[in-house]
Amino acid sequence: MRIDIQNKLKISLSLMGTSALYSLFLAEKESIFLFIFAATAIWTATFWRKTAEYIGEEGFLSKVFPYICLIFVCIDYFYISKKFALSLSHFLILYVIYLYFNRSEEKKIWQIYLASFLIVAVSASITDSFYFSIVFAVYLVSTIYSLILFRICSDGIKKTLKAFSFTQKEECNLETFPLNVKKNNFSFVVITALSVTLFFSVFFFIFLPRIGLGFMLSRLGTASAVAGFSEESRLGSIGEVLENRAVVMRIKTDKRISESEIRLRGIAYDLFRDNKWERSKMFNRYYKRSYFGKIEFANSKYLNDKSVIRQNISLSLSGSDAMFSLYRPVSLSNISGGYGGIIADNSLSLFTPWPHYYLINYDVVSKMDNLLPAKKLSDIEKHHYLDLQGINREIKKLASYIAEKGRNSYEKAILIRNYLLNNFQYTRKNELFDEDDPLYAFLFKTKKGHCEYFATALTIMCRAAGIPARYVNGFYGAEWNSYGKYYIVRQENAHAWTEIYLPEKGGWIYLDATPPINENTFKNIYSSINLFIDNLKMRWGEYVVGYDLNMQFKAAQKLNFKAFHWIGNIKKGIKENILRKVE
Repeated sequence: MRIDIQNKLKISLSLMGTSALYSLFLAEKESIFLFIFAATAIWTATFWRKTAEYIGEEGFLSKVFPYICLIFVCIDYFYISKKFALSLSHFLILYVIYLYFNRSEEKKIWQIYLASFLIVAVSASITDSFYFSIVFAVYLVSTIYSLILFRICSDGIKKTLKAFSFTQKEECNLETFPLNVKKNNFSFVVITALSVTLFFSVFFFIFLPRIGLGFMLSRLGTASAVAGFSEESRLGSIGEVLENRAVVMRIKTDKRISESEIRLRGIAYDLFRDNKWERSKMFNRYYKRSYFGKIEFANSKYLNDKSVIRQNISLSLSGSDAMFSLYRPVSLSNISGGYGGIIADNSLSLFTPWPHYYLINYDVVSKMDNLLPAKKLSDIEKHHYLDLQGINREIKKLASYIAEKGRNSYEKAILIRNYLLNNFQYTRKNELFDEDDPLYAFLFKTKKGHCEYFATALTIMCRAAGIPARYVNGFYGAEWNSYGKYYIVRQENAHAWTEIYLPEKGGWIYLDATPPINENTFKNIYSSINLFIDNLKMRWGEYVVGYDLNMQFKAAQKLNFKAFHWIGNIKKGIKENILRKVE
């Protein structure tokens, strides 16, 4: 059975271009409609012959198209994406489409291969998506398949391009070639080529030195940012992500705990100005170096305490330098990404030395006792943690009235928390966005809001009652993945609460004034499938995206150990065999 070269080559070339473009759209998180337009253009150029009359080598658009692309790239760079690399990738998209419309020369075919390869290479450097692996597999198969077909045509007929020219009606099949290639032989060649390519791809992936993905992501701006984790936190910013189910991190623990116990501390704030929380210089960031891969924040005796919980955290794209852990971190170790240490401050907020635009993995040991030990507050610290500048007098009066029956700071704080819990409603709608004083409107008008308003109200009212307090952003709650045995934390789990200073307890404890959220816990087959897919994504991030130089070194060590073990067993078997023969 002979092979119809013409149609198969057209289909494989179109599939190659389509998969290359989709990899870029997947990396940049562009609109699916833009991809559909580009894919339609490629397939139209392949099978609609009349397009050659308008965009062919002699067509008018063929002459002006490069100038149109140049103008578009300039507009894209200065007004749309404002990123050189993104503008360049968009130009590649247009150029590939142009090449598909104008394939009257052999060099244009090779330009299609080169341009599609560059697109996939750029996409690979700016994405950590699990679905990229599927797209890449399609691209790899279609590219090798079309390359083999193209070489057969080139070797068989000098004027191969007549098969691609839309003005020619000649059929291109193997009967006109001196090569006598049959279907079975052709399949064997394709499978062999794919096997060799995959072997070398895996070999280079395992042994070539790895570079950080974050460099490309930070320059291209494709990392997905999580609101509320920077030096400032505008009131309402967390509310913007409460409907977003994108995964922020995945956590493995050495013991199973309730999802309601997953409270991941992020960043603490001390000053409330113009309806936003700010971090003053009082927090005094400092660099904490890793020694033998470990950073300790407390006495090492806690590491063997039975109450501690060990976590392995895979933190996904965030565009932030914040790190997270369960209350309270005792030690941190095995940080991926080549970090030699971390940044910490006297509030025990933890940061990477630079924003992590890619997946990072680290181990944390935490002691879950709701206490952050701290020394006696200085006068400057007390001033910041009792600051009420710009706060409405009515809020101060309300706080004093509620807390007056409390005998000590803790009881006063509990009275204020219970007042908010029992008299206010939780809602994810940001109904206070247009208010000049959203905190006042929350307490005296709407009496409903999301976690930021509850945490801000509790923090400010505790200060009005004379209790040092600060505002904290983090994550609360998680979803258990029974397939991978880990917790999934999403953007919708973003949360805010209050920490108060109690000298009689020796530090800070957290209080949460946000009422319980009624969630629909019904699970069906679709949620089960989603959890299974997320488990695959977890493995992809752990063993592919997170595969760095440190993991290469560990893999080499294991391989070396196993090699010596195998060699030892072989030598032992040979000696035993010789002894048997001698006996």
